[in-house]
Amino acid sequence: MNASRRYAAVDFVKALAIVGVVVQHAGPNLFGVQASLFEQLLRQKLFAFHVPSFLIVSGFLYCRSAPAPWREVGRRLNRIVVPYLVASAVVVLLGFSPVKSPENLAFRVATGGTMALYYFIWLLAVFVVLIWPFSRMSRRALLLLLALLCTYSVISAFYPELRLTHATYWTFRNPIHHVGYFLTGWLAALYLGELRAFVDRHRALVWGLCALGIFAWLATTGTRLPGQSIGLVRTAYTLSVVTAVVLLTRTLHVSALVRVLSESSLTIYLYHPAVILALLPALRGTPPALHIPLLTAVGLALPIALALLARRSLGSRSKLLVGA
Repeated sequence: MNASRRYAAVDFVKALAIVGVVVQHAGPNLFGVQASLFEQLLRQKLFAFHVPSFLIVSGFLYCRSAPAPWREVGRRLNRIVVPYLVASAVVVLLGFSPVKSPENLAFRVATGGTMALYYFIWLLAVFVVLIWPFSRMSRRALLLLLALLCTYSVISAFYPELRLTHATYWTFRNPIHHVGYFLTGWLAALYLGELRAFVDRHRALVWGLCALGIFAWLATTGTRLPGQSIGLVRTAYTLSVVTAVVLLTRTLHVSALVRVLSESSLTIYLYHPAVILALLPALRGTPPALHIPLLTAVGLALPIALALLARRSLGSRSKLLVGA
């Protein structure tokens, strides 16, 4: 693919996904908590595509049809790891990531654990390294690899004992459980012309599949699916939402708001947890209809302000230091 070309749909997917990330964290931790149906739908269901869609977009943008040198891999790795290390230092110094011991801190920093959601940084760093072998593999080999990953996902969904990891910490960080999204984006870039032709010929079918995938996921609200099959439904939902956004925005102009959300998405991802944690005590006891929009607005606005200030004061170095 042409790495220098800008795709409007990518900006829209990134903008929607980063808003979803902030919305999901806009309130008390819902893990293991019996939340209201409203909060489940808004914070757990509607935006459940966010991190997987970022991995799809990353695969699409990082795709190379010619072998990528290690120099490029290292450059891209620095653009992820350095902003993460800076953000980790900030959240530790501000007390949002308590330090139990130097060894514990080193472990969490090395595995993307200084904040719970930084597992995405760990995964993305691993996948950036995969640019080197992926760029040297044929399309057929990459398709075969994706097919094997899909087969593993289906089997392990119904036979969870076959999953490679069971501890929650490492389940989130296991590249095998997530690399299929990255590879899907990579293959989408390689087959972009063929995919466009297919959509043009079968638009009604594609929209029907998107609607089915979205409905299937939202219909599981408040229910418990057997085993790990919920992951399969979430995957279908993610692919459906990303495809729908691409179809809806492929001819649209990227507005200033969408562009700033897209270009600041890493900064927002890294710094919104600290903003939300700082505000939560003052909003304790307020209804979700109040604290979700308020925390979302501030959780987006302050990191964006940081990104814009960094660009103005640091120039091109802001991308390396704050990720935008």
